Amino acid sequence: MNDLLKDFLTSLNMSQDEIAENLASNAFQIQLDNGCCIALEIDVKTGDIIFSSKLAVIKEPYITRIALLLLQANLFWVGTNGGTLGFDKGTSTASLLDRVPANVDLQTFETRLTTFLETAISWSTALEQLQQDELSASVVNTANLDLISTTLQNLI
Repeated sequence: MNDLLKDFLTSLNMSQDEIAENLASNAFQIQLDNGCCIALEIDVKTGDIIFSSKLAVIKEPYITRIALLLLQANLFWVGTNGGTLGFDKGTSTASLLDRVPANVDLQTFETRLTTFLETAISWSTALEQLQQDELSASVVNTANLDLISTTLQNLI
């Protein structure tokens, strides 16, 4: 059982039984009030803790341009706060992932988790807003992508 995650779950006022249940499979999810869900998984080879969050399902007309936006944000992690954005072609889902060493202290872990959460919310919101205009779904305006990219960089 990972001591860092045990300490973290204890700080959330979980009972020992709840903690043991959450850590039994080396993976669990945190569902937040705003609808965001973060999965935490222990990499059994390294002991690192992997964060992941599904950001949005990308509609077909937007895939190419959004994929470019995700790649731009990944370059030197300028738009991800150190995380990595990805796209699952099979489900058309954009996701954010990050990795935290197991040997960090609880405060550093909580800071990294908070940063990850804020980054995931920013991206999720931006990707949903980008796809809201059904009338222009067949053509994504590059200026809109630039605006969203600039907005995300300012948020992050």
